[in-house]
Amino acid sequence: MSSCSAFMGLQHVIRFVVLCTIAVLSWCLCERKFIATSAKCTDGTRPAYYFRKGHESGSKSWHIHFQGGGWCADIESCITRIDSKFGSSEWDRQSTQQPSSCDDFRGKLLESTEYITSDPRRNHMMHNWNTVFVAYCDGGSYAGDAVVEHNGKMLHFEGLDIRRNLIHTLLEREGMEFGAEVLISGCSAGGG
Repeated sequence: MSSCSAFMGLQHVIRFVVLCTIAVLSWCLCERKFIATSAKCTDGTRPAYYFRKGHESGSKSWHIHFQGGGWCADIESCITRIDSKFGSSEWDRQSTQQPSSCDDFRGKLLESTEYITSDPRRNHMMHNWNTVFVAYCDGGSYAGDAVVEHNGKMLHFEGLDIRRNLIHTLLEREGMEFGAEVLISGCSAGGG
C-alpha cells in the first residue's frame, strides 16, 4: 500500500469518526422539559417533552413528533398504564434519580422512524431542525378532557390540554414564534 493510499484510507476513517462523533453529540444536545400546563398525565405527573435545538439552516424549522402508545380501552387498562411510560412522565418510579434525558430521548427516537434522527446521511432534510418529541402519557390520543376518580385513584385524561399547551410552551419558551416552517407528525395514538 502506498503512503498516498494509506493517507486516503486514514482520511476516510477520520471523516467517519468525525461524522459519528457529531451524530452522537447531537443526540446529547437535548433536554427533558415539562409542558407549561395544569393538565396532567394519567397518573397525575406533569407532561414532558424532549427538545433538541436546531442549528444552521434548520434553526427556524420545527419538527414536532407526538409519540404513540395506543388507547386504554377501559378503566382497568387505564389504571394499568399509570405504572408505565404511557401513563406517567416518571418512567422509573422505583429510582430516586431522574432518568438521563439524552438516553431517554435517544431511545424514543430510535423506536421512531428515520425522519427524526440528527444524522444527515439518514435524514437529509430535517437533521438540523428544532426537534420536539412529545412523550405520550394520557391514554386518549391527546384528545381527552376529563378527570375521573375510580376506587380512590384520580385518573387524568387531559391530552387535549397537553397538546394545546405544548404549542403555547414552544412559542413562549423555545422560540417557535420565529419559526419559518413547522412539521407535525405522530405514530399510532400520536396521530399517525
